[in-house]
Amino acid sequence: MKIQELLFPDKKICAEPQMYYHVTNSCHCAFKDDMPQMALKKGTVLNADTYFNSFSYAKWKKYTGIKCFRLRLRVQGSMVVRIVGKNITKNYQLENREISSHKFQNIKEEIVIPIKGRSEDTVICFEITALEDSCFMGGYYEIIEERELAPCKIAIDICTFKRELYVERNMKMLTDYLIENQKSSLFHNLFIYIQDNGQTLDKSKIESNYIKITPNRNTGGVGGFTRGMLNILDDKEEKNFTHILLMDDDAVINPHAIEKMAVFLQLLLPQYKDITVGGAIFLLDTPHIQYECGASWNKGVLIPNYHVMDMRNPYMVVCTECEDAKNEYMGWWYCCMPLELISKDNLPLPVFIHRDDVEYCLRVCKPGFVTMNGISVWHEAFDDKITGVNQYYDMRNDLITNAIHYPTESRRWAMRCLSALMTRNMMKLRYRYARMNLRAMEDFLKGVDWLKAQDGVALHQEICAMNYKVSPVTEFGVTQEECDRYAVDRDWKHRGARENTRLGKFVYQFYCRSVSLWKRIRLGITFNGLLLPAKKGMQIVEPSPGIHRTYRVKKALHYTLNGMGFVTERDIRKVVRCYREFLRIRKIFIKNFDRVCMEYHDRYHEITSAEFWEKYLEEK
Repeated sequence: MKIQELLFPDKKICAEPQMYYHVTNSCHCAFKDDMPQMALKKGTVLNADTYFNSFSYAKWKKYTGIKCFRLRLRVQGSMVVRIVGKNITKNYQLENREISSHKFQNIKEEIVIPIKGRSEDTVICFEITALEDSCFMGGYYEIIEERELAPCKIAIDICTFKRELYVERNMKMLTDYLIENQKSSLFHNLFIYIQDNGQTLDKSKIESNYIKITPNRNTGGVGGFTRGMLNILDDKEEKNFTHILLMDDDAVINPHAIEKMAVFLQLLLPQYKDITVGGAIFLLDTPHIQYECGASWNKGVLIPNYHVMDMRNPYMVVCTECEDAKNEYMGWWYCCMPLELISKDNLPLPVFIHRDDVEYCLRVCKPGFVTMNGISVWHEAFDDKITGVNQYYDMRNDLITNAIHYPTESRRWAMRCLSALMTRNMMKLRYRYARMNLRAMEDFLKGVDWLKAQDGVALHQEICAMNYKVSPVTEFGVTQEECDRYAVDRDWKHRGARENTRLGKFVYQFYCRSVSLWKRIRLGITFNGLLLPAKKGMQIVEPSPGIHRTYRVKKALHYTLNGMGFVTERDIRKVVRCYREFLRIRKIFIKNFDRVCMEYHDRYHEITSAEFWEKYLEEK
């Protein structure tokens, strides 16, 4: 049974060659009758120790119990093929061990190599050395033993809001690669449910027997995902669905990841049948940079796992397979849950956007998570966007999440979080964001009944009214090119993942994120220079700047990568007003926080039932 296809660069998904193969000499990859052909000159070494084509041996062995595999290669010519096992030592060094070596002469079709890894092997890969001019045409890993396959039928749940081009592109890709591809294991065996919150999709262009579009009231991302869950649960018995895959509408989807995951789910051992499979997220503008692969919540101190890693590096490829980081949730850009975990009386919270995935995973994904190299999507970097209304939703929804799951442990964290976030926003001259932080705490303290009675759409409009209005940066006398030159805090995307040891990466990230002790003291004592005379001119700052970027700045232009932005000015009166508001809310906090936390903990089920959601999703 085929379990992992060997892949080649694909412009529609990811065209970075070193994510697929490392080749010593330049070689040309062409396609003939849809069959890839990579010409290897004599002496060329092709290594598949890469993100897409290495084999996650340790995870396949742990979760499926299978220990013996075969590698089937389509090749022509004479060559030596080495099978290599890789792992990270206790000293954080990459260790390579040769498992076997095979010499082939005058091969014209394909070769089959048995693989039996060792207990210490994390990943296994192959290496081809051409003894003469040869040709490599792909292949796949397969299992030898006969196994009874567990049922696996996946329904994809996508929420979208006025992103027609993204949705049309992704649906065409999934249709061409999987649904209507007779060579795919998911041929006519994958169903997609799209919830159209903007009600702008053209059904005639997208819908089919396997793709269903449901117009939906704009109740945020969680409203769309929940509508999809309800639709899929309604069809569960008729179509025999076993899993639900939650995906972003604006991510570049990797169809091969879904195919690989489906095989993995069919082969799971009984004790892992309820595990959730998560996908990594990569950056669209630097497609070899992995932004996150799983994350831990840590009671409100969010830590992304395997963060900002250059996956062209074989060391990083092995690192992400080590399972040495705690996973508490998976982002809903790619999160596949068994439908057994979901029920109509245990749906997500009506929090509109952000942290809905965190809270729901904490609540229902108790059996755990697994990630695997090759299962991923590509998305715009979150740091490239101005946070805007997320300042409200992140703060409020973090409070709700901790209240439900850690009701007696959140008091100190909550006040410290509000104080720090509000102060940092004021130091960045983003006073409206500080007001959103305060509004978030105040709304949280109103309790479950307040959230239960809210019209999410009307509340969202109120929060949007609090936000800054963005305009083209050219209206402020600057060009996009000038803005990009000031993006000093975005260098991490290009430099931060180059270190090839964990210690080196830690040291580099610590260096990048820290400011000297003197600067910290200076920023604190002077409130980021607010108590000192202002510098002349306007400072250009990127979407997520450090506070030192606005030190003693009188006026700041905050810009996004799409050429939009807004200008703010330092104003000590706004700082004073914010702190007055903070003191007022702090009194309410001291009086009501513990009660509200227990209220959310004891009564959250009132806002997670199908009965509640059906009313919430109705047009008003």
